[in-house]
Amino acid sequence: MAKKSKVIIVAILGTLLEYYDYALYGFLAIFLAEHFFPAQAADSNLPLIQTWMIFATASLAKPLGALLFGHLGDTQGRVKSLRINMWGIALPTALIGILPGYGSMGLWAIAALLLCRILQGMSLGGEYDGVTIYVLEHVGKKHPGFANSLVCLASSLGICLAAFAASLVSQSHAPHIYWRLPFILGGLFGLGVLWSRRYLEETPEFSAYQKQRPQKMDDSFRVFFKTQWRSLGWVALLCGAVGGSYHFYFVFLNTYLHSILKILPMDVAARHLFVSLLIYTLFGPLAGWLSDKLGAQKTLLYALATLTLLIGIHVVCLSNHFLPPSLLYVTALVFTFFHIPGNVFLLQHMPVDIRYRCLSLGHALGSAVLSGSTPVLCLFIWQNSQQTALPFLYLIMLLLLAFLAIWGLSKKLKCTCSISD
Repeated sequence: MAKKSKVIIVAILGTLLEYYDYALYGFLAIFLAEHFFPAQAADSNLPLIQTWMIFATASLAKPLGALLFGHLGDTQGRVKSLRINMWGIALPTALIGILPGYGSMGLWAIAALLLCRILQGMSLGGEYDGVTIYVLEHVGKKHPGFANSLVCLASSLGICLAAFAASLVSQSHAPHIYWRLPFILGGLFGLGVLWSRRYLEETPEFSAYQKQRPQKMDDSFRVFFKTQWRSLGWVALLCGAVGGSYHFYFVFLNTYLHSILKILPMDVAARHLFVSLLIYTLFGPLAGWLSDKLGAQKTLLYALATLTLLIGIHVVCLSNHFLPPSLLYVTALVFTFFHIPGNVFLLQHMPVDIRYRCLSLGHALGSAVLSGSTPVLCLFIWQNSQQTALPFLYLIMLLLLAFLAIWGLSKKLKCTCSISD
């Protein structure tokens, strides 16, 4: 039991650091815009838009990483995939922290930043879902919701740490160059986690599958897409709605309230974001426990209905040019009950031989279309409408897409996996 706990902790620690590394870009977007993109007198928001566009490319790179690491994880084992993809996020993160800016390298600086984000996106395409599967295949048979909450807790803690680091370097008295430190430290810690992953052992469920796996089984991409395209579509839709709503509320909204609407000063907006993320993180295990009691599908539907109401209240408040912190905190809490049960609901419909590919690729496709693109799309919507409420209508659209995906999955897929046995 102690040995099993050790390998699970090592796997989850990697998720914490990977999400810390990945999220820093969004939280420090203003500094990156100033460093990598020249100021435009005609449009003061253009550097920020360009920075968010590069942010979106990481999501566009996720499908390629999901294809590679998902195939590797389903054919050669979960552990091998998890060890390799850690390299792809630790090194680019450290490089972002030391890259010269546009003033020194010109377009080469932007190209280097873009390459770093592509490598991060590819690696993350196989990391989070791989760790989720790894943990559930170890301990998730009796309590899949709570087991999944441990992975979500780690990713949220990583993002929370990134938000905290960003709030420190965003202080008015902090030297401007301090924005580099969180990236450099994140890369170094990631290499430390890579070293610790030598302790990982293959999951019992995948090991049993390997023993009975037919020798001539066709694992080609052609066969996979031919047989699983419908499942991939519904998974992509639900994961895209989850990721897009997260990017809106915990990445884009902070910049929107501070830089665009001018409702909150930067340090106040950063503080509210940190508290919201802390609430989202700490209530994750409770959401996992509740999903085990009610069922993942019921928990998802109740949370979506509540969120739709809360977003409507946001629109009313912002029409009067204010947003009470209590509303931010309550909404962050409800988001927990939407995001935590999602992977459990999906994995309960996937057999072990396609689980890694189906979840990671579906997740990556959803991220490419609906998730990482959310900040730049919402900023574009505001710029072309000057209507405060319109970006929030985009968020409501994402919630409605999640309703549709849950309906489709419950109708089209049948439970074939052993996680919830």
